[in-house]
Amino acid sequence: MLDLFVKLEKYGRLYIEKILFESNYPILFTCINQEKNRFLCVCCQNNEKGKKWLITKATSDTILSMLKDEISIREAFLKDKTCRISLVRKNNKEYSEHDNEDWNENSIYLPKKGEYIEADDEEFSEEIAYFNSGNFPNIIDTNSDTPSSTQRYELKLLILYLFCIREETQLNFSYTNQKTDKKATYTVVKNKEYQIYQENYPLIA
Repeated sequence: MLDLFVKLEKYGRLYIEKILFESNYPILFTCINQEKNRFLCVCCQNNEKGKKWLITKATSDTILSMLKDEISIREAFLKDKTCRISLVRKNNKEYSEHDNEDWNENSIYLPKKGEYIEADDEEFSEEIAYFNSGNFPNIIDTNSDTPSSTQRYELKLLILYLFCIREETQLNFSYTNQKTDKKATYTVVKNKEYQIYQENYPLIA
């Protein structure tokens, strides 16, 4: 299961895919979203001013070129001109900006000019094989506020039960997301015309 990194308004939830460098936390890593877009991320600040990351879209070819020292880390981040995000977290608050001064030529947050991976032989052999494969991991969105497949099945059984009774009635279906601890209640109603509908959630076929 992939760990959630951030939720962005434009690209949705980004999940950490591969960590390339880390200390006590990931420093250089890739992310993916539900649409199978891949992102290259670097933690460029971690001090009293908060944590800051630079995030850009990156193809497998770009990441492979970086891992093989064919291009610098900075060149990998500047290759895509459509997605340049600065993300800041401080005091439990988070905000992001697009293509701001952090991405300027003289930015102190971009990787240094001429800085390469310079890995030992075979150090990134597994990662290179992975990005060469063209595969994407499956994302199980445990942060979703909608019911899981098991919970959806239980809701289907509830609807089936309503088909079996004649009375006009209303039943509630509640569940708790185990990761976010969010609670939700869906109301299933059978009216006097023997029609069944759901409130708060689309009818499950």
